[in-house]
Parts: sequence; C-alpha cells; structure tokens
Amino acid sequence: MAMGQMTAPIPKNKPLRLKGAALQQLYDEVKGRDRYHCQHPDCGVWTLETPHHIKTKGAGGADIEENLILLCMKHHNMVHKALIECPKINQFRGS
Repeated sequence: MAMGQMTAPIPKNKPLRLKGAALQQLYDEVKGRDRYHCQHPDCGVWTLETPHHIKTKGAGGADIEENLILLCMKHHNMVHKALIECPKINQFRGS
C-alpha cells in the first residue's frame, strides 16, 4: 500500500449473516437438532417453520446454530409479539 493511501475500516463484531443455500442448510440443521418439533415446553407440535432467532438480527444476532430455536408458527408469532416467553429461549440466552 502506498503511503497516504487509506483503506476502509474493518467492522468489529459484525454478526454473521448467511444467504441462500448456506442459510437454508443452517435452518435444516436446526430443524434436525430440534427434531422438527416446536421447542416451547407446552407444545411439541411437528413443524417446518423457519427457526426463530433468539437474539434478533436487528439486535445484532448472528445466523449461527446457537442463536436459533425451532418454534411452531403459533409460538413463533407469540414470542415476536412479546405475548409469551419461552423458557428454552432463556436457557439458550443463558438467563
């Protein structure tokens, strides 16, 4: 690099974002880990729903297995609307 030439700063702690086939593979791994069943303790219904981000992308959550949990559509929507909490989500968070 020539003297005086500047480069763009490297973002620190940028969460991992996956797209396309890589994201779908991660979702499939989470579904397999959770045996295609809603992880809310009062449910357990079989589901193909998209896994829920424990720490939302908007809050800096990454696309990693440890940040995803499978919920049925009903419980997924209820968690997003803050109508319920899921103990397993708190367990994943370390709360």
